[in-house]
Amino acid sequence: MSIAIFDIPVPIVTPLGSAYILYIKSNGYLENDEFACVMLKGGEIKHFNSAQVRIWENKTYEITKDNELKTSEETKESS
Repeated sequence: MSIAIFDIPVPIVTPLGSAYILYIKSNGYLENDEFACVMLKGGEIKHFNSAQVRIWENKTYEITKDNELKTSEETKESS
C-alpha cells in the first residue's frame, strides 16, 4: 500500500460534485485506488474509488468532458 499526497490541489468531478484531491491511497494490484477529497461545497472530506472520479476539463492539456484525447491533427484542425 502506498499514499500519494499532492502539494498543489488537483480539481476533480465526483458523483457528489466538484472537489480537490487530498491524497490517493493504493489498495493493491486488483483494487481501485481510494481518493480522499475535499468537496468544494461545504468543505466535507469524502472518499471515492478511482472509477468514481474524473479530472476537471482542461483545454491547456486537452482534457475534455467526454474524456477523449484529441490527436495532434484534430487539434490543428480546430485551431
